[in-house]
Amino acid sequence: MTGDFLPLVGRIQQSLEDLDAIVYRADTLIDKYQTSLDDGYLDGVALNLHTFYSAIHFNPFAPSAVPDPCPPSS
Repeated sequence: MTGDFLPLVGRIQQSLEDLDAIVYRADTLIDKYQTSLDDGYLDGVALNLHTFYSAIHFNPFAPSAVPDPCPPSS
């Protein structure tokens, strides 16, 4: 791997670590909800899931971020 790609690799690794932390937090909140039955924990789960899907959707490395070479004509 050449040095040209190292910044990109670092950004991708950081994005994956951030997503992993979001999933871990949501999982922790689910466990807390199951032991306490406090609905407030589910709010936290919902917010973390929203953050996860927003990060995936707006991730510049996601396939959807690549422009379509043949967009439909209008």
